[in-house]
Amino acid sequence: MDITRRELIRSAILTSSAMVLPQPRRGGLPPTPENAVSSQPILYDKDGLIVHKNMDGGDTAQREGWYWLGVNIREKVTSNPWPVARTLTFPEVLRLLEPNGDGVFYRHPKLSPWNNPYSKEYGFSRDQMVPLVAAMGVWGYTEPLRRLWNALPQDIVGGMKHTFNGEWVKILGQKTVYTGDIVGPATVNLFRRAWSEDPSNDLSGERELRVNVDLRVKAAKDPDNTGDDLNLIVMLLTSILRFKSGISTDGVNIYRTSRPDSYGSYLGEYRKRYGVDLGATPQEVKRRLDEGIAAHWTKDASSVFGAIRWYHRAEVGANPALAELYAPIIHAYFE
Repeated sequence: MDITRRELIRSAILTSSAMVLPQPRRGGLPPTPENAVSSQPILYDKDGLIVHKNMDGGDTAQREGWYWLGVNIREKVTSNPWPVARTLTFPEVLRLLEPNGDGVFYRHPKLSPWNNPYSKEYGFSRDQMVPLVAAMGVWGYTEPLRRLWNALPQDIVGGMKHTFNGEWVKILGQKTVYTGDIVGPATVNLFRRAWSEDPSNDLSGERELRVNVDLRVKAAKDPDNTGDDLNLIVMLLTSILRFKSGISTDGVNIYRTSRPDSYGSYLGEYRKRYGVDLGATPQEVKRRLDEGIAAHWTKDASSVFGAIRWYHRAEVGANPALAELYAPIIHAYFE
């Protein structure tokens, strides 16, 4: 995959820059009602942080960033506020996720094994970081954002930044590098957009973002594969809201029009027949969907919203309301 990405980066072509927000798109599938709220409330721990079923805090940081980015866009951009009250404010959430105020963020500050940001398997990864960066940016919380950037481990040679989930090693006894997730050009440009810096001087970041769209579209031929959609949507939304470029706009359009349908685009029909069947195995759920799609079930969600809905489905212990939160956002910019 790394070789493919490099090859695609070389072939990406820069087009014109723009700063105009796109108007909401009309037509196509009827959108999910914009004020729809899942019958299943969001799951929280005793401190009020988002978790999954059984107090699973493995994605708490990611879900909090996703939540607060969506809340901001609905309130400030689409003028369609999320109607569900929340106990914690975003600054309170950030203080919990950055317990020492030193720029080191946690997947979850208390629940084990996710309360060690430097753990290779359970530490603070790029997937956890991306939505938090975007959310801090749109809310204007640049101080914790800058602390995070400054705290990220940086290779002694080459200056590459990494997320915390790793350790320092020496290659051939010489180059001192960190093994956490690489903070590549597209993620660097996400930081820039978040603190209101025009990223146009780093075309490699824009090209990598565009390449990520191609990789996502290709992988999404598997209707069960939605794992990387959330953070790609976060990056594309941020590029729409701040310092839109020709390359990023092309990425948005390709993702919007070319992403294949996932199982989530047919989840409404599935629910009519089976409800939320927690007793069914994942294989059985997919078998039912495959048979239904082959029998021409009615598609009731766009490919982009369907991917979000499938990822946040109740059957995997997730929070369906986190998909409904984004219904009007996806309708405005990706349908």
